[in-house]
Amino acid sequence: MKASDVNVKIDNDRVLHVSVTQRKQKTKNTSGGNASFTKLGQYEQVVTLPEPVQANKMKIDRRGHEVVITIPEAKAT
Repeated sequence: MKASDVNVKIDNDRVLHVSVTQRKQKTKNTSGGNASFTKLGQYEQVVTLPEPVQANKMKIDRRGHEVVITIPEAKAT
């Protein structure tokens, strides 16, 4: 999985959307011609956060096969 496969956004400072789309293409040359295979995988999760957050300070890190999303809480006014 590449970082560009992961899409993260926050709506209204409380709704976290995470989606991942992976597309792999493989072409195989055989004596009878060429064969092309496409594998497509999709995942989407929507989570309502318990408190408002600072969406503009969100950080996304990849650790091996994991995606770690860190979002600070909104400051109380």
